[in-house]
Amino acid sequence: MTNILVVGDDEQFRRLVNRSLSRVGYTNTLAADGAEARICLNEQTLHVILSDVRVPGESDIDLTRHITIQR
Repeated sequence: MTNILVVGDDEQFRRLVNRSLSRVGYTNTLAADGAEARICLNEQTLHVILSDVRVPGESDIDLTRHITIQR
């Protein structure tokens, strides 16, 4: 099953995306900021990452670098 990480500071948007993706069969993990996203990346196998451009606590470039290093 595909596991999707949804990262963003807008809780309503994260929930909306979660509901929409869950309805079509995806498993989702939600993170409110860069620190939570890094924890999820380190602890889970993720297949897709949907991220806000401006992630609280971390630049999008730093998060992308972390993802690249982890993979």
